[in-house]
Amino acid sequence: MNSEKQELVTLIAALHDIAQSYADTGYEDQAGIREDQVSACHQVLVTLGGDHFAESYLPFLRQMNGFDLNGVRLFGYFDDKEDERDLRKQSANLHAVPELFPDALKNGVVIGETDMDILFFNRESAVYESRDFIGVERVNERHRTITGLLRALIALIE
Repeated sequence: MNSEKQELVTLIAALHDIAQSYADTGYEDQAGIREDQVSACHQVLVTLGGDHFAESYLPFLRQMNGFDLNGVRLFGYFDDKEDERDLRKQSANLHAVPELFPDALKNGVVIGETDMDILFFNRESAVYESRDFIGVERVNERHRTITGLLRALIALIE
């Protein structure tokens, strides 16, 4: 297993541990997508963010289908695309009122949020970004990989 895949496994294990430690307060430890969902999920990810996004985000979803922990949320893939935790639902919500849809978010996909930031995959630069919740054109952090983003998010959750 290469080091990037190993780090992803380690980070997701840490997220599962955190979720389980908060289970008694109502936090849910989200399992990965089912094997029968992989193909359809891959197609959705390609449609939303392109091939690079699908190749980088799908391994995460296979192990942990998003999460919502201590004010940090990453969206997943659910059979019910109207589920508020689903990437498609979030995308549909943004596009529902085109005149309110910020230009800064048109070239990628919103993948989550924190109390202060929007988590975004930028299709043009193929990087994960943390953008200011109010001034979405302001990029606070960039991460080349999903593991880089997860490292930063775990620091916020713990």
